[in-house]
Formats: sequence, structure tokens, C-alpha cells
Amino acid sequence: MASGMLAAGYRSVVATMWSDEDQYGPMVAESFYRYLIERGKTSEGSRLDCSHAAYALHDAIQDIREIIGDTEQGLLAWVAYAHFGY
Repeated sequence: MASGMLAAGYRSVVATMWSDEDQYGPMVAESFYRYLIERGKTSEGSRLDCSHAAYALHDAIQDIREIIGDTEQGLLAWVAYAHFGY
């Protein structure tokens, strides 16, 4: 799916490398977009700046790791997320 979106012209895609339980997906998404919005604030307002997408995903994963810990089950919850593109 990610490669198809890149082929369609998207510059940056966040995906999972395999199916996940989706229990943590909404939390990852919320943290990811919060980071992008905060970094995109200008005097004219807020905008999404996808040039920071890899950093936003890293930050979101760190947030999840703080919540669920570094157990084997926790590892399986966050390790599947990956950023593709630039």
C-alpha cells in the first residue's frame, strides 16, 4: 500500500509493515499529527509540513513506548510502524 501511494505521487507515507491490533494506531496518529501541526505553526496559522514526517513518527513511537513499556508485547505494538519517502 505504501509503495502504491508513493508511486501515485505522495512524498511521504507512514504505514505498518504488517497488520497490527490497531489498539495503539489512534494514539500514534494523534501524536504524529500533533507534532506536525506544532512544527508547522507560523504567524499566518498552522499547516502540515510533511518534511518532518519521519521525526513526527519517531516522536509518536517514543510516546507509545513510554505508555506501554519495552516488553515483548510492547515491542510488537510499535515496531511495525515505518516511514517511507522523504
